[in-house]
Amino acid sequence: MTDAEIVAKLGKPGAGLPFLEGLVVRWWVGPVVSKKSDWEENKRKFEKTTQSLLKLVEGLDDKKLATKVLVPPQQGLEDSSRYWSASMLFEHLIIVGKKTKGGIIALSQGVVPDVKVDTGKVKPSGDPSPAGIMAAYRAFAATVMADIDREVKDKNSKAVLHHPWLGPLNCRQWHWLLATHQGIHLRQLREIVKGLSAPT
Repeated sequence: MTDAEIVAKLGKPGAGLPFLEGLVVRWWVGPVVSKKSDWEENKRKFEKTTQSLLKLVEGLDDKKLATKVLVPPQQGLEDSSRYWSASMLFEHLIIVGKKTKGGIIALSQGVVPDVKVDTGKVKPSGDPSPAGIMAAYRAFAATVMADIDREVKDKNSKAVLHHPWLGPLNCRQWHWLLATHQGIHLRQLREIVKGLSAPT
């Protein structure tokens, strides 16, 4: 099956999660689970997940990093995101991570960013330079938490920014999402790496 045929069978970018999963995320995960999270615990989770992500791709050459793998449906993952390469996944983490960082800092300062969060607009471009993407991800992941801690003013700010799946989130909840989002894609990366080593 060609790339185009595989993509055609998947959902469209921004289509969201399956109905029942979407309900759980909107009415339980967003308003309840994210509110119970701890700031320092989220930092540790982000850092641990970063290490796990990078360890999974140790030793992969550019060709393997750029090879797309169709993974099974997974919790928290849009259907349109199931056919990515490892480098596409890391590019997505950079895109979302930088936007989330900016949102966390702004909300902590009482400023609601003038943006509409859209999952369809944070997909990877498919940049053909895996080495460059990996270097950019390492640089981002090494500094993002320190940047946030330095620039956040009020972790308890009541300003919120709406997420299309989770509803209105304050800076603490977006901080939780920054770490949780990496965990979702860690599961995806495990499946990608498994697919790369599967017999053809």
